[in-house]
Amino acid sequence: MIDATSGDVTFAGTVGNMPDDTIAVYNPASDVIDFTNLAGPVTVSFTEDPSNTFGTLYASNGSVTTSVILTGNNAADHFVTSSDGHSGTDVTDPSITNSFSNITVAEAISDANLPNLTPITISDTANDVTDGIDELQSLASRDLLGPIDLTDGGTPNLIISASQLVNDSQVLGDIAGKYALVVTGVSAATAAAIAKYPHVTLVAVSDTAANIAANLPALGTEATAGKIGQIALTDGGIPTLSITATEEAKDTAALGEITGFYNLNVTGVSVANAAGDLNQPHVTSIAISDTAANVSANLSA
Repeated sequence: MIDATSGDVTFAGTVGNMPDDTIAVYNPASDVIDFTNLAGPVTVSFTEDPSNTFGTLYASNGSVTTSVILTGNNAADHFVTSSDGHSGTDVTDPSITNSFSNITVAEAISDANLPNLTPITISDTANDVTDGIDELQSLASRDLLGPIDLTDGGTPNLIISASQLVNDSQVLGDIAGKYALVVTGVSAATAAAIAKYPHVTLVAVSDTAANIAANLPALGTEATAGKIGQIALTDGGIPTLSITATEEAKDTAALGEITGFYNLNVTGVSVANAAGDLNQPHVTSIAISDTAANVSANLSA
């Protein structure tokens, strides 16, 4: 509760219970009156002075009644109440709406908590939308986000995380026109599915060596199609991927996207290919799988 002295009180934002005081600058489009010690349910009434320059707002929960003087010309039937989320009551005037069109992401975030807000339309760059996408999702979840116009021209890229691709899907759905998504922090198991999402043009995978190896065929397919941007191994040190000779030959595109140092343990190698395999980059060990005749014929190798 804000302890207000008698006399005029300038109102800016949300204030506490101010019995019999005056809010000298009351703006129903942006201001919320918070009677912090008046628990609901609360009824309100308003009596306008004959001068039409101020009036008295009364609020009561049946046990406690308080009042505040509001400057300006206000209507008695416009005020409504709601919980302030604590032990008090908010009073607003929903007849006055806040409408914003073609504003920037920063402006939308700044206006997000204004009362009586109508859906906001955005006009901003892809980078700014990316930076504020989580906050925009909060607006979208309240049905307060309208179309988003990207001002970059062409087909702009939005670089987002795998979690944002899922959690902020309402924002992405509100983007008008062409755009491309680069998705980072994608697990090996979900990379192929995410690569097929609408607008996704590139996926950056981040996972353990074991998970990369387990999903190498799918990663190889997407890498060949140009949908894998890079693969980062999260193990630390110099991790080892255990793969088959078939995967080594077929999934070279995925192996080529792995960043940093790593080792390959290749299984199922034929005797004829053993020497050549050991000379391949990153291969530190192989396991031969072949017929007895082939092994015997190549013992000298």
